[in-house]
Amino acid sequence: MYIEDNIAPMVKKFCIVYIEMAFDRIHLKVIGACHSYGIDDEVAAKYRLISGSQDSVIFLEFCLHTILYQPTAQGGGCPAGLSIAQSNRVTGKHPLKIDDLLMRKLGILNVVENMELASELVYPLYLAACADCQEPVVKRGEECLKKKASGANLDDANLINRLFLLFNGTAAGTENIDPESKVNPGNPGLRGRLMSIFCQSITAANSFPSTLQCIFGCIYD
Repeated sequence: MYIEDNIAPMVKKFCIVYIEMAFDRIHLKVIGACHSYGIDDEVAAKYRLISGSQDSVIFLEFCLHTILYQPTAQGGGCPAGLSIAQSNRVTGKHPLKIDDLLMRKLGILNVVENMELASELVYPLYLAACADCQEPVVKRGEECLKKKASGANLDDANLINRLFLLFNGTAAGTENIDPESKVNPGNPGLRGRLMSIFCQSITAANSFPSTLQCIFGCIYD
């Protein structure tokens, strides 16, 4: 239904929600249980079948949200880099145990590495992993970033826009946005890494007002 041209926008939105819920309930649990220590060639080949499709875009986005998710103290609000809605889709009805979250993140990194996707697509995910609170995730993220995304084009407009979203979150003054869809800025470790990347990018320097918001974020946050 999602890819049909004559489907109403509201129906498409519900399709996305249910697809993401399916990934959470089934796919990521399998990834955490089965692929946290590696992935064999036969299984990797099956994951590569969705590369380049709309399914891979949805899958990667949900994987990024899972990597960004960090447990917060009770009543501590939404995790950095996520909206309330995104955080709720990652956790489902029950909070994730720290060990389960670790296994899911490691499994995601192993699966995405073997999907052989363009560097610009996986760069934000690996970068987020490098700023995680758990050392095994950081180590694996740095390995994947160096091996699979070191050649990413830092002047790719789509990539830079995604990185600015990680740094700034939803821009202040954005109209007509549900409070639960408002994305928080990334955690300090991630933002520090992002700043060094923006300094290497002409596209980032010319991205107004995102660059200005980034500067204010460095000064006042």
